[in-house]
Amino acid sequence: VLSESMLHALVEKGLLSPADALDIVETAQDVTIEIADELGEASPVKRASLALLAAIACSLRPDVR
Repeated sequence: VLSESMLHALVEKGLLSPADALDIVETAQDVTIEIADELGEASPVKRASLALLAAIACSLRPDVR
């Protein structure tokens, strides 16, 4: 929740474009997959992390033009 709130605040203040905020979240998704695969992390943990990042991405997409 904190990370999502910070991204939205930066976008609202014009310090970060919505597209850049979405790019940050998408990069975090990619890194999460990569690290989990390298560590052999349990699927439930990876799924939960990716679900949270997907929810954040969905909250940012309406602002991307």
